[in-house]
Amino acid sequence: MKLVLMQNVDKLGAKGELIEVKDGFGRNYLIPNGLAVMQSDARAKNLLNQIESHKGEKEIEDKKKREEAEKINGKVITIKGKASKSTLFASISKNEIAKELGIPAEHIKLDEPIKELGDHKVSIDFGGNISAQITVKVEKA
Repeated sequence: MKLVLMQNVDKLGAKGELIEVKDGFGRNYLIPNGLAVMQSDARAKNLLNQIESHKGEKEIEDKKKREEAEKINGKVITIKGKASKSTLFASISKNEIAKELGIPAEHIKLDEPIKELGDHKVSIDFGGNISAQITVKVEKA
């Protein structure tokens, strides 16, 4: 029996995927629980059309992310903070770095806030294996 999954099912497939299962499993479990529909069902065709249209949108979105990553990759930004000899009084957070770069803070991968003067490598993850690396130069104000 050929079915189209209406949602992700562990060990079976992802939403919108065409699968082949035994008749009993499809009729007694997948279809009644709303996990799948028959391939010929109008809902399956509608879902497949939606997935196809989202592929084009995702490609455009990925292209924008790649362009943004290329634009900031290797960039050096300088942030000034009040400090004693080498330790900052207030740490540098993701939000401050994001503000300097003009990107959302959730993209910045910072294990812990920056608390010392000097150069610090920071990774920026745009998702979908698209990332960039910048250097944050922290100077005494």
